[in-house]
Amino acid sequence: MCEELNVVRITSSAIDVIAREARRSLDGNETGGALFGFDASVHGPPLVTHALGPGPRAIREPKRFLRDLEYTRAAAEAIHEESSAQWIGEWHTHPGGAQEPSEADLVAYLRHLKDPELGFEMLISCIVVPVDSEWREVGVVAWAVDQQSARMLEIDVRQEAAAGE
Repeated sequence: MCEELNVVRITSSAIDVIAREARRSLDGNETGGALFGFDASVHGPPLVTHALGPGPRAIREPKRFLRDLEYTRAAAEAIHEESSAQWIGEWHTHPGGAQEPSEADLVAYLRHLKDPELGFEMLISCIVVPVDSEWREVGVVAWAVDQQSARMLEIDVRQEAAAGE
């Protein structure tokens, strides 16, 4: 599945949330959140319309991040009700600058992919790294991950996107 995918569309508002929240990693700890939108369809590649921050009870450490699950679930319901968007992936920072998923990231992604309640065939992961030491500018690298592979994607930033577009 990943081998056919080359690009992910992400709204500028989702990129803005990711960039703003990523600045929390100025303290040296990872942070992140969930991505919501629409899987690849007849309308084109996956579309990320919403990004969440970590939530108030998130666990942030130098090499590990666990989002606030209650916060994420409540926000997911609201986002779905508003726009029909589904949880399609997650994003997190790598304060050390590595743009590729770590071994721990891949293990977590596989756990998500194997969880029948989540229903993922593939997920989108964005890894965010600092461009400068103050996190004023960040680099976002997108990955498509399935049970066989992880593939880097081009990011097509969209100014506005209609639901399911």
